[in-house]
Amino acid sequence: MKAFNAAQDEMIDHALEDNSRAWFAKPGIGKTRAALEVMAATDGPKLVVAPDLVCSDVWPNEIEKWGYEFSHRYLHGKNKHLDDLPEISLINYHGLPWLADQLKRRECPFTQIIYDEVSKMKHPGSSRFKRWRSHMPKFQHRLGMTGSPLGNKLADLWGECFCCDLGQSLGHSKERFMFRYFVQYDRNQWRPTFGAKEAIFEQLHPMARAWNLDAIDMPPLMHNVIPIHMPEAARKWYNELDREGTIEELDFVADNPLVAMGKKRQIAAGAMYDPEGHVVKMHDQKKAKLRDLIEEQQGDPIIVVYEFDHDLTAILEAAKGCSIGMLNGKTTGTEGAETLKAWRDGALEILAFHPLSASYGLNLQSVSSTIVFYTCPWSLELVEQATRRLWRQGQERTVVAHYLAVRGTIDEDVLLAVDVKEDDQDELFEALA
Repeated sequence: MKAFNAAQDEMIDHALEDNSRAWFAKPGIGKTRAALEVMAATDGPKLVVAPDLVCSDVWPNEIEKWGYEFSHRYLHGKNKHLDDLPEISLINYHGLPWLADQLKRRECPFTQIIYDEVSKMKHPGSSRFKRWRSHMPKFQHRLGMTGSPLGNKLADLWGECFCCDLGQSLGHSKERFMFRYFVQYDRNQWRPTFGAKEAIFEQLHPMARAWNLDAIDMPPLMHNVIPIHMPEAARKWYNELDREGTIEELDFVADNPLVAMGKKRQIAAGAMYDPEGHVVKMHDQKKAKLRDLIEEQQGDPIIVVYEFDHDLTAILEAAKGCSIGMLNGKTTGTEGAETLKAWRDGALEILAFHPLSASYGLNLQSVSSTIVFYTCPWSLELVEQATRRLWRQGQERTVVAHYLAVRGTIDEDVLLAVDVKEDDQDELFEALA
């Protein structure tokens, strides 16, 4: 069995020092294998909570890859029951409310819980969090893992950390946490007070630790923003929406700034949904540039990340004649496993996925080193997680991340916002290293 890297050795020691721990480690460092070693060193049945494809694909493959002999079962479909539990039970985050109901009627059979991508628990107001909260103390050992703890905003840390230490570091009340470290300046908008960021980071010691990619050898990563020019007709509609919140010719009125923002993202991508839900085509500039990138690849596989359904339509048109696989909210677990196998077998030239469906945990680096963001997400978490499907250990080539950005539009604002969030997250990783 291959030796652990320095970061993994530190992770294992950190987790075994106490029963409440959080690992903030960039994707590609090897969190899953380190967690398996922690499991091997602790007694009792284990529960792993992870995104769907990570449960069905990543954990079983990692267990086999590293030679662990754990019996395991994904609590999903016909296997969604608590009879004859194996050593490791896997469940997706959508399954937590079901499990919460089960544990109301019986003693908790698990001694340890590992939240793979604990950022999925960042919203304490969600039904999932509320229904699961009363069961969190039932586990003797709790470990949360994520590579993007600040994927959206600083306040997300409260929910992520509460799952691990039940409020010991940041308090037992999200409301009190917010009023202590933040000031409200709009109905649902909060900004951290002076010094709050540093104070929060200090409170997380020693429960949480962070490992950056300087702990391991990583391949080069290049970011390439490709400027796209919007045609005059589409620009006219975009500017009208930006100024007036309306597009008179389409009889469209944005109810509020958030709706207008979403529509501007759609127009920049190349199409817009009208008031009846029909797709109104705006331009083909992104589609044309994607076709150029595909041709430049000369058959070398490429990942394309998209946001809207009409993005996917354009991607399919740009990739005409190529073998293409898709992962999105409509993909079943079986279909996803088949698509991933085809990708790793080299049977696909293009893998198009929505970041909410396939950004987490998947090892996709064996056949490709190129990723294209057709429409870039607002969330740093989704951008980082998607990029690190390729930029991780085992990648032997320079990874290139292309961002298709229409000049003078919200596309540029999104890239700037993601860059600012990355600065905050880098500070967190430095503070907890």
